[in-house]
Amino acid sequence: VNLMLITDIINYLKVSYEMNEAHFYAMGQMTSKVSQNKFIKEQLVNLKNITETFDYFVDVFASKFDTNNTYKIVCNNSRSIILEARPDKHVMQELGVTPQMFGNESVGRSKMGVLSTITDYKYGICLPVKKISSIYDGDCSDKFEFDPTLVDNLTRFHSIELNNLATYH
Repeated sequence: VNLMLITDIINYLKVSYEMNEAHFYAMGQMTSKVSQNKFIKEQLVNLKNITETFDYFVDVFASKFDTNNTYKIVCNNSRSIILEARPDKHVMQELGVTPQMFGNESVGRSKMGVLSTITDYKYGICLPVKKISSIYDGDCSDKFEFDPTLVDNLTRFHSIELNNLATYH
């Protein structure tokens, strides 16, 4: 989708409906529910763990869904996953914009919501996202941090719960 169109739509929603950053984050989080993309789910469900899920998503899917940015995993371990989104230089040249003019903070919030759904396809939950750098604050890229221990704890809990149910029946 054209970045300028997304920016215009978000600006319209802010003015006409007084939507705020939380609304745009929530809109992004609806991605996995609205798209119901079985192909993505089928690909991600067979991966071993959350770190592999993020690697696969960035390597295979990110470029298919967001051609405005290039994505890279900066850190991927059992305690922290940091994902970098850098505005694509060819898109910036074509639009005649600098990174700071590349969308706006609300577009960034929506992107954070979308990225939180990476885990929804495999684990059924959206993982909270923490912004650690932003092009709108003068940084050269957006960086987002995810806490994979939340998914590990949840899957461990479900495993215990399912084992207990099997014991009682």
